[in-house]
Amino acid sequence: MCHFPLGSHECPPIPSTDQPSHHDILNIDRHCAFSTVSDHLLINTPHIPACLFLIRSSVSFAPWESRVPAYTFHPDQPSHDILVPTIDTCRYGSLLQMCMGAGQPLLLVGGTGVGKSVLVKAQIHGLHGTMGSRLEHVVLNCSARTGSKEAQELLEASMVKRGSRLGPPAGHQLVLFVDDINLPEKQLWGAQPPLEMLRLLLDRHGIYERKSLTWKDVLETTVVAACGPPGGGRQDMSRRLTRHMLTLVMPAASEIVMKSICTAVLGGFMDTYFTPDVRSRLLRPLVESCVAVYTAASTSLLPTPSKSHYMFNFRDVVKVLQGILSIKPAQCGSNVQATLTRLWLHEVQRVFGDRLVSPEDRDWLQDLQEQLLISKFGWRSAPAADSANGLGPSTMSAMPALNFADGVVSEALFDGEDQILFGDFLKMGVSRPERVYEQLPSVTKLAQLMERYLDEYNATKGKSSSAAIAAATAAAAGGRAAAQPGGSSSAAAAAAAGGGGGGSRMQLVFFRDAVLHIVHLA
Repeated sequence: MCHFPLGSHECPPIPSTDQPSHHDILNIDRHCAFSTVSDHLLINTPHIPACLFLIRSSVSFAPWESRVPAYTFHPDQPSHDILVPTIDTCRYGSLLQMCMGAGQPLLLVGGTGVGKSVLVKAQIHGLHGTMGSRLEHVVLNCSARTGSKEAQELLEASMVKRGSRLGPPAGHQLVLFVDDINLPEKQLWGAQPPLEMLRLLLDRHGIYERKSLTWKDVLETTVVAACGPPGGGRQDMSRRLTRHMLTLVMPAASEIVMKSICTAVLGGFMDTYFTPDVRSRLLRPLVESCVAVYTAASTSLLPTPSKSHYMFNFRDVVKVLQGILSIKPAQCGSNVQATLTRLWLHEVQRVFGDRLVSPEDRDWLQDLQEQLLISKFGWRSAPAADSANGLGPSTMSAMPALNFADGVVSEALFDGEDQILFGDFLKMGVSRPERVYEQLPSVTKLAQLMERYLDEYNATKGKSSSAAIAAATAAAAGGRAAAQPGGSSSAAAAAAAGGGGGGSRMQLVFFRDAVLHIVHLA
């Protein structure tokens, strides 16, 4: 649904007996269609379903499915920049391009992970293909600490003086994309300074010069914003600002859409690096399992006061795919299918399992993964003797000519000496572009590797430390977070408590550039 404030934009008469009043805000739901007339949005008769779009050249309607382009996988494209075209991206993308082309301010609202920012950036890139160098854009990423001064400085830095006015170079158009526009903190009386500056820009088409307090008209500048619903640090925005914008609400992706996106990305990845046999056997199980874990976690692991971070969205599925895309055939060994399945186990544990704070929740996720291994991947449950003997991934890798259906589900896959761990720091002294994502050895060998990293770091810095590693799995999790593109540059951290001597201590274990750091906290 989207809200189109009419304001000063007059629409041509609608040939319908139940034409709405111009003083109303039209709620455009599933039974509307859109077109452009005289550079303004036109709302057509509400009796035309939204599954159709208007072809102005032939004055006819066609299904949106016909406009969905085929997705092409690009191995060098960062995972967080991937946009798989769907019906929804085509619908909202068309509206975005029409609004930006007509200079209509626009606000895109949706939950976390629905793809608002990626969609806006993709449409700006598409306009670059149409307008070329005549289109300029600047991105303002808001946070709770964003102030009006830095927002105005960013805007003015992308403009030039045109007499007594400001704007892009003559003949150009500037698009200001404000991401997370409702994050700036409110002042005592409810004002949000950066948003007040934007409201002045939209309301009066100009801003004040901060030093001389002289008025500057702003030319050829369109504001496009994106935000999530209020709550969790996001603020309610003043209607003095939102009344200037066409508001579009992006719904969360349905299960069918999520599966189609995962199939397009994983299918392109497997077509690029693996044989058709791997795709035919693994593509569907991997896609269905990723979506099944997300769906089950969203409905079963609900947030509570003690588990307020149990908030899952489609971005978590993308993170699992991001980890799977990190491996290459050379690191899969002779049994590619079993290696990719173990990688899926590891990625789900890192993305979902590392957030879980209670043993019951972690057992729930482990049981879910075991069920999916049996139902989707064709693995079999381990007999009691196999589980007691610790039949795990290292044992399976040693078996010659192991068939994919011979995978064994056991406790050793998730805990113990041979639990599944992947990372890109197995080889020391390798630069980040040359690192490979591969399965790590046993926990004992991994702990020894971490000690060597620590010795090398202490020798380089001229410091000494006799710290012991509390948990090698925490180091693997931190190394994975640091290696992911678009992730935190300082990596993830994990804390482990230990006792000894006259008191207890806390060890903070974290990674930075594949170097282990341990900080002792009394």
